[in-house]
Amino acid sequence: MLFRHFKPALFVSSAVLMGVMLSQCGGKSEKASGTQMADMSYEAAVTFTPAAVAKLKSLGQKATVEAYYHGSPLETAKDKVNEAGQIDLGMDMTDIDASTQTVKLSGKGIDPEVLSTATDGKPSVTLRVYSSPTAGTANQLKCTEFNGTVEAAKAAPIAITCDAA
Repeated sequence: MLFRHFKPALFVSSAVLMGVMLSQCGGKSEKASGTQMADMSYEAAVTFTPAAVAKLKSLGQKATVEAYYHGSPLETAKDKVNEAGQIDLGMDMTDIDASTQTVKLSGKGIDPEVLSTATDGKPSVTLRVYSSPTAGTANQLKCTEFNGTVEAAKAAPIAITCDAA
């Protein structure tokens, strides 16, 4: 009989506890981590030769646009560099059809916390395009690449040209 009087209090405390626990499940937002990041979006103008289009269509493949973000390390982060002496900041990837098009890249793959605490705050991007892998097939494309700052990438669409490998 006494337990019946505690049911509402038990329910409320359980609901509050569950709410607190669920709030910890998500990743850190830019606001929560105290790190605000400027707009890092840019575009890539990807051109496919007729031979590249024919090759991918015959294999039923798409092309993958891959943006790898990196930055110059701060003195305090020299112990976190990769083999190239850079700080890894993240990646963006998207699959596209084998047709000439402009691809919008958000830059959201950049980790804002690492960008602000381990680098000079000026991210670079290496942009590559290759055939989307399927079991047992090597890259079927030979594409130009871009390696420069995100700031330069934002100035004008990055020109990438792909031919059949």
